[in-house]
Amino acid sequence: MKVIFTGPDPRSANRAHAGGQLTATTGFARFAEERGIEIEWVDTLQSNFPVPSLSSRILRAAGRLVRFTGLALRSEADGAILFAGAGMSFVERSLMALVARIAGVPVLLMIRDGNFRLAYDRSVAFRRFVRLMLSVPDRVGVQGDSWRPLLRDAGVPSERVVVVPNWLDRPPLSPARPPSSGDLRLVFVGWLTAGKGVPELLGAMRILGERNVTAKLTIVGGGDLLEECRAQADAPEARGSIEVTGWLSADEVGAVLARSDVLVLPSHAEGFPNVVMEALSYGLPVIATPVGAVPDSVIDGRNGAIITVGDAQAIAAAVERYVADRSMVQVQSKHALEAARSLHDLSVNCGKLIAALGLEAD
Repeated sequence: MKVIFTGPDPRSANRAHAGGQLTATTGFARFAEERGIEIEWVDTLQSNFPVPSLSSRILRAAGRLVRFTGLALRSEADGAILFAGAGMSFVERSLMALVARIAGVPVLLMIRDGNFRLAYDRSVAFRRFVRLMLSVPDRVGVQGDSWRPLLRDAGVPSERVVVVPNWLDRPPLSPARPPSSGDLRLVFVGWLTAGKGVPELLGAMRILGERNVTAKLTIVGGGDLLEECRAQADAPEARGSIEVTGWLSADEVGAVLARSDVLVLPSHAEGFPNVVMEALSYGLPVIATPVGAVPDSVIDGRNGAIITVGDAQAIAAAVERYVADRSMVQVQSKHALEAARSLHDLSVNCGKLIAALGLEAD
C-alpha cells in the first residue's frame, strides 16, 4: 500500500517546537511502518514564530503543489491524506484534492486548525470557497463531532464526514492520580501568545493572589509573552506562585505533567491541542475553553472544566473549585484516563485515516 501524505515530515531536520501536526504525523509514520504502508511525504513543516514572509510561503506552497501533482500522476498511490489548516493552507490542500480526483487517487482532507472556524465565520468569500472546494475530496475529516455543524453548513453530506481524534504516542498511565497535599499545582504548556489565552491566565493568577487562594502555576513554553510571564513570576506579589521554565524536552514536559494536578489551557482557537490529550493521559483534569474538538474530550464537571473564552474570572473560579474540594482532582482523574484510552488510541485513529480512503491496514 502506498499513501501520499501532505503534512509535516517526521524525517525533517528542524523539529524544534513544530507543534501538534508533527507529533501526529510522527505517530502515523510509526503506525504505517509497522504495517508495511509506504508513505510519500509532501512536507509542510515550518516554524510560525516568526511567521515566514508571504513570498516565502507562496514559493513553498507552489513547490509542494508541483511535488504532489507529480506523485499523484506517477506514483500509483492508493490514496492521499491532506492535513489542512485555514487560509492559504486550505487553498493549497484544496488544489491538491482536485489534482488527486483528476488522477483517480482517493483523497481524505483533514481539517486540523481551530482558526478554520474563525475564518469561515468571518469571511463570506472564504465561506463560499470552502463550500465549493469541500465538494472535491472523497472524504472530509475533522477531529471531533463538535465540527459536524460547520460541515453541515458547508454542504458536506454526513456520509462523507469522518471523525478522527488525535492519537497518543504512548498508552495512558494507570491508575488514577492519588490525592495530593499542599498547594494545587497548575500547569500550562504551549506557545506564550494572546491566542493561547496567556493574558487571561496571568490575570487569573493575580485574582487568585488577591483572594489568597493557594495555587502554584508552572508555565512551559515560549513566545511573544515570555518576558511578561517572567515579569509577573518575579513580582513580589506573586509570592513564588508562578514558575516559567521556557521550552522543555518531551521527557521534561512529561515530568512536569506527572507532578501537576490540573492543566489550564484557555485558548481562543484550537483544532485539538495535543497537550490536552497528553494531560488526560497523565490523569490530569483540564480547565479549557470550548474551542475546536476540545469539548469532545473534556467534559465539564466530569474530567475538567469548560470556561468562557477570554475570561480570567472564569479561570480563577474554576481553580477555586479544585482548591476548595481537592477530591475533585482524584475523581476526575479517573475519567481523564478513561477519555485518553477510549478516544485517543494511535492504532484505532490512524486506522480510521486509512479506512477513510477505502483501504484496510493489516
